[in-house]
Amino acid sequence: MEKKYQIFISSTYTDLIEERKKVRDTILNMLHFPVGMEVFGAADEEQWEIIKDTIDSSDYYILIIAHRYGTIISEGPDAGISYTEKEYRYAKEKGIPILAFLMDDSVAVTLDKIDSEHKEELQKFKKDVLGSRLIEYWKTADDLAQKVSISLHKQMDRKKRPGWIRANSFDIEESHAQLLELNRKIQRLESENKSLQDELNACKNKNTREPSLETTLTVDMSNDVFGRFSHPEYAIQDENMSLNGLKILNVSKFNTVKRQYRKITINDFSKDLTPFAIESEIDDYNNSLPTNEELRIYADKLDHYIQITKSCVRVEIGLQNVGTAIANSASLVIQFPDSVEVYNNNIIDLLEPEAPEKGNNPIELAAKRKKYQSSNMLYNNPNILNGLTEKLNLVNPLLYAIEDIEDCLINSNIVEINCDKLIHSYISCKNDVYLVGRKPGKYKIKCSLMCEEYEKPVVKYIDFEVVE
Repeated sequence: MEKKYQIFISSTYTDLIEERKKVRDTILNMLHFPVGMEVFGAADEEQWEIIKDTIDSSDYYILIIAHRYGTIISEGPDAGISYTEKEYRYAKEKGIPILAFLMDDSVAVTLDKIDSEHKEELQKFKKDVLGSRLIEYWKTADDLAQKVSISLHKQMDRKKRPGWIRANSFDIEESHAQLLELNRKIQRLESENKSLQDELNACKNKNTREPSLETTLTVDMSNDVFGRFSHPEYAIQDENMSLNGLKILNVSKFNTVKRQYRKITINDFSKDLTPFAIESEIDDYNNSLPTNEELRIYADKLDHYIQITKSCVRVEIGLQNVGTAIANSASLVIQFPDSVEVYNNNIIDLLEPEAPEKGNNPIELAAKRKKYQSSNMLYNNPNILNGLTEKLNLVNPLLYAIEDIEDCLINSNIVEINCDKLIHSYISCKNDVYLVGRKPGKYKIKCSLMCEEYEKPVVKYIDFEVVE
């Protein structure tokens, strides 16, 4: 007789509502019983005993992890961890077969679905899950539902669980049919509700003033206060003067740097300086020269510095209200592709990377000795020659050092604009942003616009190209 299994679904809730619904429907379509937090309501200690009993009676445990850690337990022996992790630990302790599904890191999500406050706890939780079992990565709700179905079928074939068997007084097949019918009715009602809501919003829009946010991305033709940066010639603009790409400055200083640090031999001295050459000084100088690897590292830093300072484009990011009402707490989060480096005003403080040190140039020291001889200083006091090297400590001009630039705005390539109130037909601009092209290709800039009057963020994309 075919068994029916109870499957516990565990995850954070508000950020994964759609994904949980897809998984629930998939399990119902497999003619099994899904159960999760929708049954229990808000997670708290009063509900924990019921949750434990439900996990105990479940045959399989599904864990779904995205970018949120979940509600933190404030007291008791489990204080400091989330209810989701507490459920996972209990299922693991009870030996319930666990199927874990982690959102792929390449999936772009809105900031409201990211738990920036508990990143460390989330990473530690993921590490525990990854270290104890096989996991699946998913990208969309449909992708997740499909992988859940495949994984459950495999688990059911390998690990037989107690499950539920139809009793004579209870027709489980009929019960499942009723559940499926109810599920279909719920889906129809949800669809009808959405249609009615859309009609209601359409009616409101006809008679109600409301804001409408747009974003603009243009080249700021003005220079910074020191006049050192902003190179609009490296911007690609369309006929409306909107920025839709960047040009890359190709530069390679490695061969030039190598020539500055080449070894010196006696043949490099002119005939008039050869008598004043000292072999030990030549050896000391050559031994002080950096290795090719050190020169390569310095040259790469120098190339990067030149690319930043000679090809960065100063841009103006605008948040505009083209609607008919004020937008309160308006915000724009604009995410540039990884192929573009983003800097703020601190770019004007960048210093060139420090050149590797090298010893005193023996040719220059020989020239100094000749000069001293011509003025009879060497002949009158032979001790001068012995201490001359210390007196002629020629300092090789060095470039000022900085480490890798870390001035990217807000989480690397993300720029955020916030405006308390944005009057309709007005625009708020952020013009202290500098862009540098690094990797050629065609990309998209993601723009998320939000205000108090919006129910959810409006996401728009700008086509963007980086060319050599």
